[in-house]
Amino acid sequence: MKIKLVAVDMDGTLLDNSLKISERTLDMISRLKKMGVPFVISTGRSKAEIDKYRKQINYDCPIITSNGAIIFGEDWKKVLYHKPLEKIDVKKIFDFAMCQKSSLCFWDKNNLWTTDLSQMVCYYGNLHNVIPQIVDIDNYLIENDVNNLVFCDKEDKIEDLFQKVSSQKVSEANFVMTCPTLLEFFNKEVSKGSGLKIVCDYLGVDLKDVLAIGDSNNDIDFVKNAGLGVAMGNATEKVKSVASYVTSTNEEEGVAKAVEKFLF
Repeated sequence: MKIKLVAVDMDGTLLDNSLKISERTLDMISRLKKMGVPFVISTGRSKAEIDKYRKQINYDCPIITSNGAIIFGEDWKKVLYHKPLEKIDVKKIFDFAMCQKSSLCFWDKNNLWTTDLSQMVCYYGNLHNVIPQIVDIDNYLIENDVNNLVFCDKEDKIEDLFQKVSSQKVSEANFVMTCPTLLEFFNKEVSKGSGLKIVCDYLGVDLKDVLAIGDSNNDIDFVKNAGLGVAMGNATEKVKSVASYVTSTNEEEGVAKAVEKFLF
């Protein structure tokens, strides 16, 4: 097969554990640019969080953010697609959070919000270099949207919440444990896989000609639906089970090694 587009997750995939892109990986991206093969980032982060990497990457291609809830064009400004959570689902999830006495925050296009500035929410904000802003959810929803909601708590609490959400049908929203301490919700029509399909249609590329690389459970359909799905060496077993190939870890330049193997 001839690869016509490369799509990669960020955390645990493109980025090493210090949240940096290696020189080998940047050289690989430069070679893709010369070949005219689009390099598409797909992330659970907001655009504001990844803007700092744009100059490093130096290749203007569409980006999939907020797990596919909002997709930007090559200039990283024009919105190609936006599908926030249904407001009725937001309210249901907040009601559930209150019953569970668990920490919850949410993203719009660029900002992180919360109704309760708990220790776990502050920790989550620090990880993303964002200061959470306090807001009344009912007033916020009058004129604003929520791209994704995030429960952040200790591993045992998140596992318990995941089991309850799975069995109780809390809302119509999609949800996934993106890591052991995070449970995220987004619109039922949104996923990284659906976001990849939208970008492929926009660029005129067939999914069978895509190499997609990921590591976390929110990457499962993203990796599975691509013509060549690659799991990182540090990926979850669920991601590895749907991948066609397993590369090295994010600390061992797994992205660069996979692209070099299949394109160069």
